[in-house]
Amino acid sequence: MREVVRLCDQYGVGCFPGLDQVWSRQGFTSGTPMGSKSDSLRVARTRLAKFEVFGYQPMLLSALHVMMLRGDLDRSSDRYRLGPVWAAAAPDNPPVCTGPDAAQVPASVDEFCAWLEEGDRDTPAVVRAAMAHLNLVSIHPWRAGNGRMVRCLQTLVLARELILAPEFASIEEWLGSSPHNTAMYYAALTETQGGSFQPERDTHGWVRFCLRAHHLRVQLVQRRLDLAAEVWGVLADQVAAAGLGERSVAALQATTRPEGARRATYARAEGLTRDQAIRDLQSLRAAGLIEEIGHGRTQRYIAAGPAAAADRMIRAAHTAQPLRDPCTSISP
Repeated sequence: MREVVRLCDQYGVGCFPGLDQVWSRQGFTSGTPMGSKSDSLRVARTRLAKFEVFGYQPMLLSALHVMMLRGDLDRSSDRYRLGPVWAAAAPDNPPVCTGPDAAQVPASVDEFCAWLEEGDRDTPAVVRAAMAHLNLVSIHPWRAGNGRMVRCLQTLVLARELILAPEFASIEEWLGSSPHNTAMYYAALTETQGGSFQPERDTHGWVRFCLRAHHLRVQLVQRRLDLAAEVWGVLADQVAAAGLGERSVAALQATTRPEGARRATYARAEGLTRDQAIRDLQSLRAAGLIEEIGHGRTQRYIAAGPAAAADRMIRAAHTAQPLRDPCTSISP
């Protein structure tokens, strides 16, 4: 939102028709200071989810699109596309979905926004969000940034229903976690759209794909929580056996992450002074539970000895358990 304010100052609020009216009703003007970065993030999280004056309008999508592209007007972030566009899994692959003619885009976006406002309101939020994703990616209104926008909109539709936890409000991490998941995404698009903008086609396969992605995403989060809890318990026993304070468990677990732990990061996370953090890490190193890598600004600590062995064993045991496919018991 702060980015939109900046762009309005730079290019004029007229670049987003109707934005000035929404701004004034919410108490903002193009010159309203947004404060720190954390202030703007707080506005984005809470206002968009609970905006008293809110409507799915073309100008909202345009404003979000400008934010997605960081105001890069060289990529036509301020206007709909003027020519053909398509979605493809890779530059050397044929299109999985070709958008409608550019002349149809404004009317298609208007119709889409009308559906977002009033259409299928009794449909479960996750299904409606999946359909919002499909409709917008099928229209492909802009020359660039369509993929980011459709994922953003899918999350926004869920947020408007107060589904705010990242674990439930987005499938983006799951989509990008492996090439296989990305390939399944494009396969679902191809099956649903048949390679071009055909809104009359059956969309059950697409909805099934999105529901499955949500379910698998949550399973992965649950696995991480279970893994972290088990690792914490084992590390707590090791810290106690070494005669160290309970506070050191947090430092030791941080060192099991792939990137390890840095002294400053640990101190900030636990609210410690520099000297307290140094003492904790030195005690863990003396006990043979962590080791130091690098020097100066590159210095970090990683788990070693019994701590590293326990983390590897527990992690292997958890990842060896397959996820459950939620669709195997559902008939087509």
